[in-house]
Amino acid sequence: MIDFKSIAQACVKCGKCIPTCTIYQIHREEVTSPRGYLDLVGAYARGELTLDKLTKEYFESCFLCTTCVQACPSNLGVDVAIEQIRIDIAKQYGIAWYKRVYFFLLRHRKLMDMVFRVVAFVSPCIFKQRPGGNTLPFSKRVVFPFGKKSFLNTYSGLIPATTPKSQNLAHNKVAIFIGCLANYNYQNVGTSLLKILDKLGIDALVPKQECCGAPAFFTGDIASVLELIKRNIEYFESFIDEVDAILIPEATCAAMLMHDWENALKRDEQAHTLIPRLRKLTGKMAMASQWLYHHTTLATLLES
Repeated sequence: MIDFKSIAQACVKCGKCIPTCTIYQIHREEVTSPRGYLDLVGAYARGELTLDKLTKEYFESCFLCTTCVQACPSNLGVDVAIEQIRIDIAKQYGIAWYKRVYFFLLRHRKLMDMVFRVVAFVSPCIFKQRPGGNTLPFSKRVVFPFGKKSFLNTYSGLIPATTPKSQNLAHNKVAIFIGCLANYNYQNVGTSLLKILDKLGIDALVPKQECCGAPAFFTGDIASVLELIKRNIEYFESFIDEVDAILIPEATCAAMLMHDWENALKRDEQAHTLIPRLRKLTGKMAMASQWLYHHTTLATLLES
């Protein structure tokens, strides 16, 4: 786990993070700036600050976008500190009932599938039909697309490429990890990736998988996160030697798998065995767009 005192003391208050922080730009309060968050973290670690409701609101206001981490000359893990302290907040205040219901569904994929099928069935009665999705009757701009069938219920197992494999291509088979939004709401994200892989002559594997756990992790529900991580590790280990990479088309899920899973596992009593197992997997994980750009001829195809 991160040392709150050390990370708070390491911040020299240079202010380079301030212009990058969306929350600070909205509130214009030092306590909602990255260095302000670190000051609060340090005060909490020293016993000078209690997690009252106001402090809770401050820590829950952060988007965890990590732009401040990238801007920081010392690369201080502001996001990791906030994620860790939110676990303490969840223990003290509990988690709202509707979030507990949602996290329960995240841990039970089949039940989640049933719920979304029902939502897809009744959505035409609630939303107006518009090109590109459904919209609330009083809205002309917000779109709420609901698919009748999730991506993972449509595609599973090995999907061989119909395009002949290129002799110049070093990678011939990849796995796809799909996030919950792309799975249930925006299936075209996954189908588009499959089309690209097919065009490149790369076989795609859509394996059994669970939610990455990001919503629960950012809320402080560490128990749900650890359960989902352990299941996914077991699933990934069953096929990792058969693929050249695990492609993740969504940025939040990619960050969760490649960065936050290890941070979460540090709170598990079996961390000493789970983290080495995870590191063997993360070596093959990549953001889909980045991997396609660096390891395939996609850029050449787009230019032609």
